[in-house]
Amino acid sequence: MTSHEVRWQHAGDGFFDLDGLKIPASEGVRLLPIVGGARGAVVAVTAVRGRTAIQLQAFHVSAGRSWDSVRFELLARV
Repeated sequence: MTSHEVRWQHAGDGFFDLDGLKIPASEGVRLLPIVGGARGAVVAVTAVRGRTAIQLQAFHVSAGRSWDSVRFELLARV
């Protein structure tokens, strides 16, 4: 386990509850947090199962903004 690896337990409803994200719990899935900022807060999580991984991150959108505008900004950063 790396220094930032956390083993979250599922909430009993079949999901890992990460506050802003709920990820379906599955046998053999490891959740690796991505830490950032001055306080070392978890800003994203990588779910790993075998040789497959996906990175997940929640985004906060201000009231009145559409997902179309947010999607456009995210795509511009990639």
